Amino acid sequence: MPPECVALVQAIDVRKIALHFVVRAWRQDGTGYTIDYGVQEVRGTTQGTDEGVDEAIQRALASRRQAIEDEPYRTMDGNPRVIDLSLIDAGWRTEAIYGWCLEAGQQKWKPAMGFGKSAGCTSAAFHEPTRTERDKKMGQRWFLSKRPRGVWLVCTDADHWKAWEHDHWMRDPEKPGALFLYGHRDEQHPERLSADQKGHFSYAKHLTAEVETEELIKGVMKRYWKSKSDTNHYFDASYMTDVAATMLGVPFLGKPVAPAAMTVNDWLAARPKNGSSKIGANWKPSKKKSIERIDGITALIMALDRASTQPLAGTSVYDSRGVLWF
Repeated sequence: MPPECVALVQAIDVRKIALHFVVRAWRQDGTGYTIDYGVQEVRGTTQGTDEGVDEAIQRALASRRQAIEDEPYRTMDGNPRVIDLSLIDAGWRTEAIYGWCLEAGQQKWKPAMGFGKSAGCTSAAFHEPTRTERDKKMGQRWFLSKRPRGVWLVCTDADHWKAWEHDHWMRDPEKPGALFLYGHRDEQHPERLSADQKGHFSYAKHLTAEVETEELIKGVMKRYWKSKSDTNHYFDASYMTDVAATMLGVPFLGKPVAPAAMTVNDWLAARPKNGSSKIGANWKPSKKKSIERIDGITALIMALDRASTQPLAGTSVYDSRGVLWF
């Protein structure tokens, strides 16, 4: 586990024959390190029937829990480090996952479902509550929903977090919020892939099994997720580790940091997304599509409009006083 990490999380994608898990450590600035990933085999299932599947999945989850208890992850100085939170995909064999989390303890093991239009989602829309209620607790593009038997389900905006996952793998590694994968480069032959890099080929294929793309359909630009392969299990587990980190309060996660070389206006202009999908239409900032708040650039647009269309008042109020603070 890299130094200065404040959270250690795990996410598990559930299938009939295997569990795909990803373990990620997080620094205070939102930088993430994938320190482990792998497959926990599900034994005792039979092709063509679901008989015994629930029990087999629960045994596999128990084996995974036992494995990390027997050989815990460790800090750089060799001290054992307990995983703070594990999210388990409950989109399939839901009741079995609920039962496991209740038995294991929901403080550290929680069921999760993804909602959106990308592959593997429970439904095509993510409906975020407007406020925290007795049976719902709001988060950052996720919320907790209370289900029967006292189960708290983590409902996630899968499309948002998959896009976040892709964006932050491409982030400048010198900036906060970048994502890293364990291993070493070939220092003697930097133009070649090292053994570690070749070993991560399968993980990389999973992460790129889906892509967010734009296509012109009947004169309207549509943005959607396109599946290139059904082998996306590490991708699902990876984006769930991002959600788990926000649940633990990792700061700055998903929030862009203004580089020192950029002016404030440049940074504000980089935040909003265009809310119009028609070719040639007026550009308008969209709060729904943007990655962060758009208040600054919206105020600037309004000020420019007023300055260009309204007659000059002659003098400014700031000629006689400074800015008032409340």
